[in-house]
Amino acid sequence: MKKILFIHGWGQTKEVWKGIEKYLKDEYKCYFITLKGFDDPSKLDYAYTPYDYAKELYEKYKDIDFIVAHSYGAKVALEYILNFLEVPLLLIGPAIIKPKKSFSIKLKILKYKILKRLNKINNDLESIDYKNSIGKMRTVFRYAINTYYNEEIKILDSKITLLYGNDDLTTPLKEGKRIVKLNKKIKLLKMDGGHSCFINNPIRFVMILNKWVSKYGDN
Repeated sequence: MKKILFIHGWGQTKEVWKGIEKYLKDEYKCYFITLKGFDDPSKLDYAYTPYDYAKELYEKYKDIDFIVAHSYGAKVALEYILNFLEVPLLLIGPAIIKPKKSFSIKLKILKYKILKRLNKINNDLESIDYKNSIGKMRTVFRYAINTYYNEEIKILDSKITLLYGNDDLTTPLKEGKRIVKLNKKIKLLKMDGGHSCFINNPIRFVMILNKWVSKYGDN
């Protein structure tokens, strides 16, 4: 029975996979994990980077066959294969390359930096995820938004498949197309739904996952 490690996205826990678990339990050995601090920030002894999470996962899951990761979890998954064990990845709405910023976003960032220097931070300029983070998780969030893999992706020879929701506004499909331009060995898939397309249409997602496992399962 193939072993699959599932890594959730930012602000989530292993509960996010509940909708698909019942379709997979008879076919695969699934490990649905919650990254330390995401359920209880007080559990963190220090602020984890994506590498720290990957190292901890490798220490517990050294014999897995596949990784399925959503959004922020894709960064952890990449650190896992870059540093520890190379396995096929299915990355859902991954935030793994530096996004291109529009003029309005650049202006907003500049305004934030100026206000920060003047100690006049406007909370409206801070992201919702940052506002909702407490304790050491705020530093984890800073590590998250400043970690990208543009150069690493160019040289990866791993079996990586990207899956984007057609209506994803957080990490839109065009980001996936940019990733594939960096490395044409990477496969790009899409399905109906938003940033959490596997929640929007679990049956369709499971069909995609089964086909993906079948493709790489014997390689």
